[in-house]
Amino acid sequence: MPYGRAWFLRLAIDYRRTFQSDLLTPFADQVAESLVSYYARRAPIPFSRSYDNAAWALLNLLDYAMERRNAPMVIGVDRLTRRHFLEDRKACPIDDEGSTFMAVCLNWAWLVSRILPRDEFLGWLPDFLPSVEGFRPVKSPRNAHEYGMNFSRAWGLWELHSVTKNWKYLRLFAAHFAQAYNDPENWDGDYGKVGHWVSQFGMFALLPVFGPGYR
Repeated sequence: MPYGRAWFLRLAIDYRRTFQSDLLTPFADQVAESLVSYYARRAPIPFSRSYDNAAWALLNLLDYAMERRNAPMVIGVDRLTRRHFLEDRKACPIDDEGSTFMAVCLNWAWLVSRILPRDEFLGWLPDFLPSVEGFRPVKSPRNAHEYGMNFSRAWGLWELHSVTKNWKYLRLFAAHFAQAYNDPENWDGDYGKVGHWVSQFGMFALLPVFGPGYR
């Protein structure tokens, strides 16, 4: 909680779309409600890292709520985002993300891009991420967790390109994806260390390239 539950919602979304089946829906509905209850008890922390990353959890909760056409849940995520992710207009401290697998600043920006109208988001983004060049691919991961950072940054970079149409974000998406993909030991290595999750991050980063009809 919240990391694994957020991934389960993503699995349920794709399972439903791919197989036109509601097999996972009853359980996913419970998982979604558990996330709603979780953030009702404790405010989401925008700069939370790794397994606690609130932006990642809220992104998946939002997508699941939209898939299920659950308007109250969509409104709830909108309110949480506006209340906790929009107040601080300082630059996100990219260098403080630490040796983790979640791109905190880019998940944060990605979530806000889903809530704000495009014009408002374009006005908010420059203060939050003043330097696009601040995102450089991780070339020497310091631990197994950091093997996933390039792929998870790619998620947000693609989203920022999609919203802003700024080619620099697309270039950075390609650079981060290539850096991770071209070192197979970082995603196709020991199952217990990296094989069970880094390749999943990579697939999630790659899917948008194929567009909405990839399935």
